[in-house]
Amino acid sequence: MTGQKVLLRKLWKKCKIKISMKIAILSTPWIPLPPVGYGGTERVAYDLYTGLVAKGHEVFVFATGDSKIYKNLLYFYEQSVGVDALLDKSHVLTYLNHIYHALKNLPSGVDIIHNHCETAAMHLLDAQKIPFIHTLHNILPDSTNITHEDFGKKVKHETLTMFKKHSYVSISKHQRIFMPDLNYAATIYNGLSLKEFIFNEKQAGDYIFWLGRFSVQKGLKIAIQAALKTEKKLILAAKIHSNRINLFEQEIVPLIDEKLIFHIGEIKSQEEKNKLLSHARLFLFPIQWEEPFGLVMIESMACGTPVVAFARGSVPEVIKDGETGFIVNSSPDDIRGNWIVKKTGIEGLCEAVERIYSMPDEKYRQMRRSCRQHVEKNFTVEKMVDEYEKVYQQILSSKK
Repeated sequence: MTGQKVLLRKLWKKCKIKISMKIAILSTPWIPLPPVGYGGTERVAYDLYTGLVAKGHEVFVFATGDSKIYKNLLYFYEQSVGVDALLDKSHVLTYLNHIYHALKNLPSGVDIIHNHCETAAMHLLDAQKIPFIHTLHNILPDSTNITHEDFGKKVKHETLTMFKKHSYVSISKHQRIFMPDLNYAATIYNGLSLKEFIFNEKQAGDYIFWLGRFSVQKGLKIAIQAALKTEKKLILAAKIHSNRINLFEQEIVPLIDEKLIFHIGEIKSQEEKNKLLSHARLFLFPIQWEEPFGLVMIESMACGTPVVAFARGSVPEVIKDGETGFIVNSSPDDIRGNWIVKKTGIEGLCEAVERIYSMPDEKYRQMRRSCRQHVEKNFTVEKMVDEYEKVYQQILSSKK
């Protein structure tokens, strides 16, 4: 860092002077920016780019050549390689090619590098003189519960421990519990560009909605069981990776009866997502893992649609119980709060669903208004960008 920049950083720290920065955002090679359909990490990276540019910063994005970045796009892969490439043994080399090329081609004068590739970039970034920060988008490994078969978790834990003095941003407070000793600079919730999500005060449809990638962790089968038990229509929009097609056909397809349970496939447009989210009576999110954030929850609430979810991971931080939906303990052996719905598991989900369906019209409309207001207050791109800007300045002002 030049002497002039050091002086400016000291002035910022003392007087809070606004300074334009040169920022490099390192996205993934799997999905282009902005993502169409599935792609939570890439959506955050893209929204962060647009928000920082709007605030006057010069931002360089390392993604793939098919990304729609209007300025300062750099890439190694002309086309995104697709998330199914993660199943290939060579995916580590794909990551390294992408990251190595990015770091070898950093524009001059970059102040800070923002890594969204997590552990894949940490070894190479460790040798960088330019300051950097990692956003952790995925669940952290629980070192007390790693078996011999969990080799991937073991290696991830070793890597994070090796570089625990790097600067990290967690995307929820709960995300930190398995590795509390990392050098966390902040917790910054993911945000949405609210102009992309249409608020509908009174839904036009009469169905439960489920959206996401298909995996046991996301609780799709449980959502179906709850819909069948309450005899409510459920529309599913699942992204199915190639290694889960057989499981989907075995576990889910037999339950799709086209009477109560409907599967429409992966959503490919924001317009379609808006329509399905905003017209739903509620969004069902019966997760089976410690969800680090859950972008789809705030997407639903931004459209005015309340969320019913198990009290795992970030859920209690994102949903306001009784105001923007209902939180349900996932089992009698896993009580995480004294929620309005006292039943647990599927029985609790069913009670929460029935509560929303039986609400008087004005009370239900108020819940939909509260959903939108909750997102406007806590989960906007503008708020997210402001918080990251503070973290960048915090890191830069500490460098001498």
